[in-house]
Amino acid sequence: MDTKINHSPEYFLNEEEYLRKIYEEFRKETKALEKYTLLIISGIWSWCVANNTSQFFYYLTWLPIIIVNIMGIRAFGIYMQMRTIKKYLFILESSIDGMPKELGWEKYLMSDPLRAIWPLTAFVFWITINIVSIIVPFIYSNNIIQ
Repeated sequence: MDTKINHSPEYFLNEEEYLRKIYEEFRKETKALEKYTLLIISGIWSWCVANNTSQFFYYLTWLPIIIVNIMGIRAFGIYMQMRTIKKYLFILESSIDGMPKELGWEKYLMSDPLRAIWPLTAFVFWITINIVSIIVPFIYSNNIIQ
C-alpha cells in the first residue's frame, strides 16, 4: 500500500515552533548543568577545606572529577541533539518556496562566522572544569601529607 501524505504549511510551522521550544529547553538545561556542576563541586571542596582531618577527605576530593565527567557527557549529548535540530531547521528554512536566499534565522546563523562562540565557550568551560577537578585533589593531598 503506497500512501502519500500531503502536509500543509501549518504542519511545518507547528513543527518548527515545537523544535525551537525543544532547542530552548536544551539550552536552558546545559546552562543548568554548568551551574549545578559548579555548585556541587564547590560545595564538596568547601567541605573538604573545613574538614581536612575527616577519614572521607581523600575520597571526597576526587568525587568532583566523576561529577564533572558525568555532567559534561550529558551536556555534550544535549549539544549533539541541539545541533541536529539546528541542521533540520536550516533544511526546513531552505525548502520554503519563494523565500529570499538570505532570509531565515538558521540560514543566517550558518553564515555567521561567530556561530561557534557558544559551543566553543561551553567546550572550554567543561575542559577547564575537568582539568581543575583533576588538579585540586593533588593540591589537597599534598597539603595534607606535608
